[in-house]
Amino acid sequence: MQILFNLGLLFIGFIFLIKGADFTINGATSIATRFGVSKIVIGLTLVAFGTSLPEFAVSFVASIQAYVNNSNADIALGNVIGSNVANFGLILGLSAMLVPIHVKQSIIKRDLPYLLLISTLFVIFMYYFQSQSVISRFEGVILLLFFGYYLKLLLKEKKIDIEIQPTHSSLRSNIFILIIGLIGVSLGGYLVTSSAEMLAIELLVNVFNMNPDQVITLVGLSIVAIGTSLPELVTTLTAIKKGDHDIAIGNVVGSNLFNILLVVGLSSTVIPLGVTSSVIFDGILVVIVVLITYMYLLIRRNTSKLLGIFLLLFYASYLIFIITRSI
Repeated sequence: MQILFNLGLLFIGFIFLIKGADFTINGATSIATRFGVSKIVIGLTLVAFGTSLPEFAVSFVASIQAYVNNSNADIALGNVIGSNVANFGLILGLSAMLVPIHVKQSIIKRDLPYLLLISTLFVIFMYYFQSQSVISRFEGVILLLFFGYYLKLLLKEKKIDIEIQPTHSSLRSNIFILIIGLIGVSLGGYLVTSSAEMLAIELLVNVFNMNPDQVITLVGLSIVAIGTSLPELVTTLTAIKKGDHDIAIGNVVGSNLFNILLVVGLSSTVIPLGVTSSVIFDGILVVIVVLITYMYLLIRRNTSKLLGIFLLLFYASYLIFIITRSI
């Protein structure tokens, strides 16, 4: 009965994800068109923030639980880093396999270099302050300052020169649709993650008699990180289906920046986040995959199936590595 219940929650979660992503793209596109704002900015801000809500919820709750239990909150950082790997390896990899995406100059010249800088700075923070074994409140404030600077850069993005078409939907209704969509993808991500986690534990422990501690570790390293990235995955694929490639690529890059600067920044400002050597190594892998992707796009200016195959193989290898490391 418990398995059927979790299967039902899994199904409902996917419905929320799919419909929520559809609402998010429609609302964001309508707002961008109404104000003449570039879709790439909408993807880097509103959509990226909304799809990063599950990461923020998981990391913030994990940090509070670790503080209460007086333990290391590496699951909080692990979730952010694992989600960032999934954003590039899984989401961008699948997107590149489906359709070539032309990457705008602003992404190549501004956003990807900034993401590379922030990802490297993040690793330096984790390694340099390893004696404290935390990302402290001071580092959190620094990350938030970098976030503010990034928003300032985005505000300089030129508006698109368009003629606003008459529409029966008001600005208020478009904002409402966007909010409903963001709530939908966030709730869907939570339902899919929690139900899949319970299914894995129920099956692996009760059916296959695996060690509960090992199962929880495996599920946490794989399902939680993938689950909190599901909103990004569904929203990006929906954007590609609708032809909104700018929102798709902006969502991937923007979500990684939001995860580090806003999720880690806010969480560590409230409660310092624990750092382990494994998390630091995974952070280095994030820098590597971002660097390789950036160099490829710098030369080709668009994604391709070759890039998609590389990113998917990278992510599959990463999953095998973290699972092997945990047992």
